[in-house]
Amino acid sequence: HDADETVVPPPAHEVLVHHDVVEQAEAGRRHDVVGLDRLPVLATADAPSETRPIALLGVRGAGKSTIGEALAKKLQTRFVELDKQIEEAAGLPLSEVFATHGEAYYRRIEREVLNQLLADRHMMVLATGGSIVNDPTNYALLRSRCRTVWLHATPEDHWNRVVAQGDQRPMR
Repeated sequence: HDADETVVPPPAHEVLVHHDVVEQAEAGRRHDVVGLDRLPVLATADAPSETRPIALLGVRGAGKSTIGEALAKKLQTRFVELDKQIEEAAGLPLSEVFATHGEAYYRRIEREVLNQLLADRHMMVLATGGSIVNDPTNYALLRSRCRTVWLHATPEDHWNRVVAQGDQRPMR
């Protein structure tokens, strides 16, 4: 870690992935994504009896999609982006969901979609929306049914990734 970087450890049942892992995955330098094989969450995820989904958490630009795809491939399971599922359920892009119906509607759809995805109890890697932790009900649901992995990146990396993706939403 950098000398001026403070890392707050996640709760005991959660895992923190450092930004170097995401950077290597994005650069395509390591197809096995260095660091993923060392995650404690994978020790039991590889066991056939473990079917709890792995949920990736982090702010926009943390690398949830990049790591999620690589991790799902490594585990030979499906990768699901929660926001894409919400768009399908709402029949609108996220920007229109918020603009037309507001955050309360988004949270309700998020909860419904999350319940549907987690009802079958099959293994998957789930990339969550960056703000899911802001809704206590949805976050509690996620934590009760999934193994959670927090992705960490520097503020500069977050910003550069968001800009590179063309995301124009304000960062709050």
